[in-house]
Amino acid sequence: MKIEKKINICVMGLGYIGLPTAIVAADNGINVIGVDINPHVVETINKGQIHIIEPGLEELCDRVIGQGNLKAQTEPAESDVS
Repeated sequence: MKIEKKINICVMGLGYIGLPTAIVAADNGINVIGVDINPHVVETINKGQIHIIEPGLEELCDRVIGQGNLKAQTEPAESDVS
């Protein structure tokens, strides 16, 4: 899938559903703000690590964080899609 315009999305909750969704979207060229109320979760993700068990996901997380396509925070951000 080729994206013509960079899309910005906000994913609420970075658990077993939200985190993989956010990472896969970011890996497909979408700018993703991931939101979670737990500061430890936010800090862990922003280091390119994950707090859940999902084989292969941590490597993908590290890549999209490094590319700047994913950022975790505790407050929602304006986006094209949420």
